Amino acid sequence: MSWGVLGKHMKPLVMAMRKASIFTSSGRQFLVATAHAYGYEVDENNIILDKQGKPLTEKNEDYKSIIIRAQIDAAAKSKDGGNLLGD
Repeated sequence: MSWGVLGKHMKPLVMAMRKASIFTSSGRQFLVATAHAYGYEVDENNIILDKQGKPLTEKNEDYKSIIIRAQIDAAAKSKDGGNLLGD
């Protein structure tokens, strides 16, 4: 089996891994960049904070948007797992 064929089968797993990586050191950059674009900060525990330093809840619409956008960016731009895709 070539890397191309194997990579095709691994792609969904790699994309899921990249999306989940926004809460790890390897993908944190995507969470921080997206939060900053929305005017928020991210603490050392990957908690999104408002301008008063209070955590956003998962029910907050901006929180949901930040997470989704960060996951999309991580899936598209991260190099994690690229070796499994033949990159």
